[in-house]
Amino acid sequence: MSVQSDSNSEGTWCCKAKKRTMSWKVLFFPLVSRLSKKESERSFLDNGSMLLEDLIASCDGKSNPIRCYSAAELMRATNNFDPSCIMENVSPYYQMFRGILDDRTIIIKKYITQEYINEDEARSCAIRDIIISMQMSTHKNALKLLGCCLEFSIPALVHENAAKGVLNNHGSLGTNENQSMLPWKTRLHIAKQLANALTYLHTAFPRPIIHRDLRSTCILLDDDYVPKLSNFSLSITIPPKQSHVEDSVKGTYGYADPNYMATGYITAKSDVYSFGVLLLVFLTQRAAFKNQAGKFETITADLKLHLSDVRIQIETTFSTSLGFLQARFSIIPRVKRKEEKKRSFWKNGSILLKDLIASCDGKSHPIRCYSAAEIIRATNNFDRSCIIDGVYSGMFRGILDDRTVIIKQHYNVDGAIRDIIISMQMSTHKNSLKLLGCCLEFDTPALVCENAGKGGLKFDGSLVVDNELLPWKTRLRIAKQLASALTYLHTAFPRPIIHRNVKSTCILLDDDYVPKLLDFSSSITIPPNQLYVEETYATGPLGYTDPSYEMHGKKSVKTDITPTSPAGGIVRVQGDEFWHMTRVLRLRTNDRVQLFNGKGGTLKGGRADWLVEKCTELGASSLTPLLTERSPTVSENRLDRLQRVNVAAAKQCQRLHEMILNPPKNINGLLPLVAESKLAFLAVAEGTPLVSALTSSGTESGGLIVVGPEGDFTEKEVNELMQAGAISVGLGPHRLRVETATVALLATLMLWSDSQKTCDT
Repeated sequence: MSVQSDSNSEGTWCCKAKKRTMSWKVLFFPLVSRLSKKESERSFLDNGSMLLEDLIASCDGKSNPIRCYSAAELMRATNNFDPSCIMENVSPYYQMFRGILDDRTIIIKKYITQEYINEDEARSCAIRDIIISMQMSTHKNALKLLGCCLEFSIPALVHENAAKGVLNNHGSLGTNENQSMLPWKTRLHIAKQLANALTYLHTAFPRPIIHRDLRSTCILLDDDYVPKLSNFSLSITIPPKQSHVEDSVKGTYGYADPNYMATGYITAKSDVYSFGVLLLVFLTQRAAFKNQAGKFETITADLKLHLSDVRIQIETTFSTSLGFLQARFSIIPRVKRKEEKKRSFWKNGSILLKDLIASCDGKSHPIRCYSAAEIIRATNNFDRSCIIDGVYSGMFRGILDDRTVIIKQHYNVDGAIRDIIISMQMSTHKNSLKLLGCCLEFDTPALVCENAGKGGLKFDGSLVVDNELLPWKTRLRIAKQLASALTYLHTAFPRPIIHRNVKSTCILLDDDYVPKLLDFSSSITIPPNQLYVEETYATGPLGYTDPSYEMHGKKSVKTDITPTSPAGGIVRVQGDEFWHMTRVLRLRTNDRVQLFNGKGGTLKGGRADWLVEKCTELGASSLTPLLTERSPTVSENRLDRLQRVNVAAAKQCQRLHEMILNPPKNINGLLPLVAESKLAFLAVAEGTPLVSALTSSGTESGGLIVVGPEGDFTEKEVNELMQAGAISVGLGPHRLRVETATVALLATLMLWSDSQKTCDT
């Protein structure tokens, strides 16, 4: 497999899969001074026969007449292929000369033989270029083929002139070092016409043609900046009734479709991916790849854009996404900013672009892009006096364009980008805080939203500003309107959006007490044809999170709907619980507490992963989830994840045998194992000190450890386990988590077993 790049006219990048070597090859073009008559005749017959064969096979009975030039005519036209006639920014595999033929300016293309491209391969490329250029000559955005010369050892092509020349690696005119940047409207115009040419190439012929080497240096411009697509030397056709064709990997590094490079399967979408990269080159005025200190980096990696995910969508989102890009990025190449702001802009802008293409479903949601200077002036350099009380610390009020606005700053980029995307989609709903724009020049993007005059709500639902308790009718109306906003969030888009952070402090009121839902930084979408999304870590505000989601990690639209409490936000605590909270925990007014139903639960998210990982590291032979009266079931997906954690931990610790992860068992299934085990420890709140139990256990080096759920075992379960032979042990006066108690017991037993072996020796 070889991947070739034309980023520099003096070298080529080669990667051979067998030897895995990379090298730079210096290329040169041997000038033709004179051809003997016999050589010309032999070349004419060889090339003519190949051309005739391919014409019959591909032209489908249609005539595409072109002129056949002699070698002498082409040598006169280019002054014996004088170097001064060579056009710049082309390719290391062929050269293009400007010349005068029949009193008109023309372009002559000659292919070059190299160490890794022999004469037969170069001849095949030239013949293929002639055939497809003939078929594309009727399209206004393809470089028209006037004729060819078959008297050279490798056929030469004669094209119409394109006065403005070839685009360079940055999508501009001129050399890479001294380039003339094209206006954004011109680049947009070029992109649309090239899309039309590619569509024609894919659909206008009985067998779809895939260009396979689309890049900026394959595009020439005429006097009116009309683009002309050229270089069909690597093109390939897809047989009838097939969706793809398999071939060795060829193309330009940075433009080639990763799926094609990985599988060798070529489809029309391979060209669409290359076109997406070309759009990025037009957008950013940067080369598709660069070489820094021998390290090659593509524009997709540099901008952290995974265009393989966008390839399928770009055909439908092309026009609308470009409309958004025009509004957001047209100013980028023309304005010089400090390096820090530029880096932040590119980083945040690239992530925003990726998420917009993926989530906006082809709809345009124009917003304004503010500068950092505007945001700083509006908030008096983020003065603390501008912070909105009662909401999180990153919300400021300020004056921007003679209007009061709210400026939000997040603590991480992902959350900010997610908030921007969903706020844009929700801006049409009257109960969502409208997004006016954003600023991408900070390390973390800032959002600019409309003002909400009454401010935020406190935890108890009252207004923050004057601690005003809202009338019941107002609260009821707010609840109804918020329900409407959540319903819209769940149903109005192709992929339902789950807010995942609904709470009183995520609600602002305007001057008419109309609620505005905000903060979509934690939101998540549900894929098509699915009812939920499963997560490893349960996230959400304390007291508002759906208990079912906390247990199973399955997020659905019902997670946003779960009531926060049985009494509309107020829970009365009395009796023993009140005495425990005030006398033991010594809680004061406004202290936060966590309510639970006393039924315990399974380990959640990362805690279960951590337990499996540590048991593997400590050398446990097996681990069995235990189902008791106070613990729910464990999903199969959860067990699959724990098994992967188990295998990864075994590899990391270089253990020859991984720990066995058994299916869950209930108490009845566990009792026979306890009875068969020579040593079984049962961790309970009040039991025999562990050291004492070990001292009386003799020299047993293995056994069973039984640790209960967070709500502990029931008295009945403890009695049944002890009757089966389990020894109740305690780990001190402190109450420990399940994972802490398990690891502490296992580590202590390991040390005890090692000490016994040392004493025996």
